[in-house]
Amino acid sequence: MALPAQKVDEPPTIDREASFTAAGRFPAKLLQQPVVQDGRIVPYHVQLNPTNACNLNCPFCSCSERERSLSVALPEMAEMIAMFRNLGTRAATITGGGEPLMYPDLNAMLLICNKLGIETGLVTNGTLLDRLEERPTWVRISFADYRAMDDDFTRRVESAVAQLPGIDWSFSYVLGKTPEVANIVRLVSFAADYGFTHVRLVSDLLDLAAVPNMSKIRSLLQGVPGEPLVIYQGRKEYTRGRRRCLISLAKPVVGADGNLYPCCGTQYALDPAPRDYAAIMRMGHWTQMPDILGMQRHFNGSICSRCYYEDYNTTLELMTKPVAHGAFI
Repeated sequence: MALPAQKVDEPPTIDREASFTAAGRFPAKLLQQPVVQDGRIVPYHVQLNPTNACNLNCPFCSCSERERSLSVALPEMAEMIAMFRNLGTRAATITGGGEPLMYPDLNAMLLICNKLGIETGLVTNGTLLDRLEERPTWVRISFADYRAMDDDFTRRVESAVAQLPGIDWSFSYVLGKTPEVANIVRLVSFAADYGFTHVRLVSDLLDLAAVPNMSKIRSLLQGVPGEPLVIYQGRKEYTRGRRRCLISLAKPVVGADGNLYPCCGTQYALDPAPRDYAAIMRMGHWTQMPDILGMQRHFNGSICSRCYYEDYNTTLELMTKPVAHGAFI
C-alpha cells in the first residue's frame, strides 16, 4: 500500500524586520552566522566611518558636534579592512560620521572589501549618488521630514538604481514631532515603483518624547501603495546598558578618528547625548583590535543610559557561556 504523498511546504519568505533592522529586535542573525567561534566572539560585522565631512546639516543628526575635518586615509583604511577580515569580519557597513560619498576614496574602499569577500552596505543621504561606481550589497538612503522629495533628488535616485542593478535599495525615514505624512507617502510610493526592499520609519532619537507613536503613523499609511514595504521601528523603549556589552566585540564601530566604539548608538547612549563619539566610549585604537579580541575585552556598557541591544547581549552571553552535555540539544 502506497504511503500518502507528503505535502511540500512553500519555501519560507524572509523575515523582513530581522533582515533589515537590528536595534530593539531579537537578534535572529546571531543564531544563523558564526559570530561565536570556539566560544569566542569575533567582529563579524564592523561599521566604518571613513569621513566626518557632510554636505547637509540635518537637525536630528546624532553626530552634529563632531570634528568634520576628520577622515581615514585610504592606505590606513586598506590596512584596517584587511585586519578585520583576518579577525573574522564578513560584513561592513559604511556610514557616518559624515556622508560616506564625500569620502574621495569610497569606491576604492568598496573594491577592497569586495575583493576580500566582505559584503558591504552603504548608508547615505542620497544627494551624491552619481559618485557611486562600485556595487555594495545594499544602499540605504536616509530621509526626513524637513527634506522634500523634489525632482532633483528623485532623478538622482532613479539614475543610480538604473545604472547600478543588483543592489538592494531602501529608505530610512526619520520621524520628527510633526511628521510630514504626505512626504512619507511619496517616499513609500517611490520605493514600491522602483523595487526597493523596504522603507524603515525610525524615531528622532534626540527628541523621543515629542515623536508620535508608530501605531499612529501606521494608521495614517493604511492603503498607501507600497505600505507593506514599511518597517515601523519606534525607539521609545530601551534599557540601560550592561557591564558586559558583548555586542562591542561582535559589531564594533570605527570612527573617522580611527578609534573603536562599542556600537552605532554611541552618540546617544549617554545622558545628555553628546552628539558625537565621546572619549569615554572609546575601546581603543583600531590597531588594538587583535589584542582586544584575544582578551575578549568587551566594553563596559554600564555607563550607557540608553541601549537598544539588550537582546543581542543576552543572546551572546548565552552563546559564550559553557554548558555541559552540549550535544544533547
